[in-house]
Amino acid sequence: MENIIQQIKKANPDLQECEIEGLLYILKNDENLTNNKLITLTGIPKETLRRFKQSIKSLLVDDKSENICVSKYGRELLENEDLKSRTWSLAERFDFYLDDSYFKDRLRKDPNPEFILNNLFGHYYYILLNEITAEIIIGNSMFSILPLYYFQNNDKIAFSENAANLGSYLNLNKISQRFIILKLYTDNI
Repeated sequence: MENIIQQIKKANPDLQECEIEGLLYILKNDENLTNNKLITLTGIPKETLRRFKQSIKSLLVDDKSENICVSKYGRELLENEDLKSRTWSLAERFDFYLDDSYFKDRLRKDPNPEFILNNLFGHYYYILLNEITAEIIIGNSMFSILPLYYFQNNDKIAFSENAANLGSYLNLNKISQRFIILKLYTDNI
């Protein structure tokens, strides 16, 4: 008999089983959960979360709500599961590799985006600072389709996954036509 994680995986091919288990762990243990909070905790894209919630709608009070409330049936089902927490952020991933110095040493010697993409899993953003060449490389996970915006002048660099937030942070109020088109496109993916 398939367990709940394997059943959910069929409807969520973009998520690994350990990511599904981590999401269920959060649902089981956090009663004040919203879409934004879950995205912040895990880094999963909005569309991936929407598909995930749709696939577990029988466990939720309302799969379309901003608030994520597990139903009585969902609570009973999740209580019977021995769910483990999931490492979601790059910083936590570094803590995970403390005993395996290869990852950290290799990244320090040659900060290469290809190495990150081949050794970290899930949905994430990364920043690499090559102190030798003074080069900054900013990117995101391999299958992430959402852009990463940046601003740079002589003494400042700022970046965000959201152009509107970046503009607000920088006190910029001029919007380009390209941004409006891109914003409309990415909000409707």
